[in-house]
Amino acid sequence: MNKARVKFGIIIIMTAMCLAGCSKEKAFVDSCDSEIVEQVTSIMQESQKGRYNLENCEVFVTEESKKDGYVVRRMTFQADWKRVREPIDDPLIQGMLQARDELESPGEKEAAGKIINGYLVEMNSEPESERIETKFVAQISPGNETWELFYPFVQEGKETLVPFQEYAEENWSEDAEKQMQEGRRRLIDEVEAAGVGEDEESDGVFPIVTSEPVSILTTEEEQNLRDEAMSAAEQCGELYKEAEIVYPETEYSRIEGFSDQQRKEVVKRLGEQGLVSVSDDMNMENYQKMLDFYSAYVSGRDAMVTVFSVYMDGNIGALTFIHRNGKIQSFYVSVGWREGGMPEIKGFGSNDLEEIRLTEKGYFIYTNTESLQLGRGIHR
Repeated sequence: MNKARVKFGIIIIMTAMCLAGCSKEKAFVDSCDSEIVEQVTSIMQESQKGRYNLENCEVFVTEESKKDGYVVRRMTFQADWKRVREPIDDPLIQGMLQARDELESPGEKEAAGKIINGYLVEMNSEPESERIETKFVAQISPGNETWELFYPFVQEGKETLVPFQEYAEENWSEDAEKQMQEGRRRLIDEVEAAGVGEDEESDGVFPIVTSEPVSILTTEEEQNLRDEAMSAAEQCGELYKEAEIVYPETEYSRIEGFSDQQRKEVVKRLGEQGLVSVSDDMNMENYQKMLDFYSAYVSGRDAMVTVFSVYMDGNIGALTFIHRNGKIQSFYVSVGWREGGMPEIKGFGSNDLEEIRLTEKGYFIYTNTESLQLGRGIHR
C-alpha cells in the first residue's frame, strides 16, 4: 500500500480550555499529538489494505475535557479513500462466480449471471475516490504518561468506548474467505428466490422470474436507449483499440490498467457528442441538461435525461433518469469492450427511485426504492 501523506492540524472547535496540571503533564499531553496521528493513520490504512489507499490524511481535535485524571480528546480522522481494487476482484463477487460455475441448470447459470452483473453495475457506480471521516477518542493519562485510542460505539443512544484497533480489526478489516462464502450464499439464495430451474422446458427456454420493476418506458424506448449507448460507445472505439482486455469473451470483462488520462479522453469524446458525461474527479460535460431535467422534475413535468459514466475499469454505464406521470425510475445500460475497441452491452434494466434531489453544491443524488441506498452523486 502506498504510504499516505499525513497532514496534522489541531483545530479546537469549542472554546479553548485551560488544561490544569503541572507544566510537565501539559508537555506530555502536547507531545502525544504526533504519536496519536501516526497510530490512528496506521490502523486505518491497515484496515483497508488492498481495497483502498487512504491519502491526504488529516486529524482534528473537536473537543477536549478532563475526567478522572484523564485528558479526553474527541478527534476526527479524515482521508481521501481511493479505490484500488476492481469490483470483479472483490471476494464477494469471486464467491458468486464460484457458486455460478457449480450450478448445473443453464437457466440457473443465466439467472446467476444477471444477478452478478447487477452487483457489478452497483459497485462500479461507487465513487473512485471519496473523502470520509472517522471519529475516535484519545484518552491521555498525564500522570502515568500513557494514552489509549478508542472508537465511540453508539447503540440505542448509549456510547461505549471500544479499543480502536480492536474495533477496526473486527469491523473494518476484510476476511476474504468469509466474504467469498457470503457471496456464494447470496447468489444461491437469490437464484432460488427467482424460482429458476424448477420448470425448465425441453426447447431450451428457461423462465426467469426477477424482482425488477415494471418499466415506465415502452419497449421501443428501452431499445432506443440501448442503441444510443452502443452508438455513443462506438464513437469512442478508437480510444480503446490498444486496450488489454481481462476476462475476454465473458460478461465480466474489463480493461487492464485504464488510466485517468484515458478516462478523461472518453468523457470528453462523449461530451463532444452532446451527451452528459462524467467520471470521478472530473467535471461533468453538458451538465445543463441535468439542470433542465431536475427543473422539469420539481415542476411536475415529464422528462428524462441520460448520464454516461466512465468507470475506472474503462467500462461505460449509461444511466437514464425518467420522470413520467408522477413516477421516477432509472434505466441502466452497461457497456463493456472486446479486443480492438469493439463495444458490447453487458447488461441493462430498470430501478424504481424513491427520490432525486440536487444539492446546493451541485450533487445530483438519487435513492433506489428497493434497497433504499444512496445512489451515486453526480456533480458538475
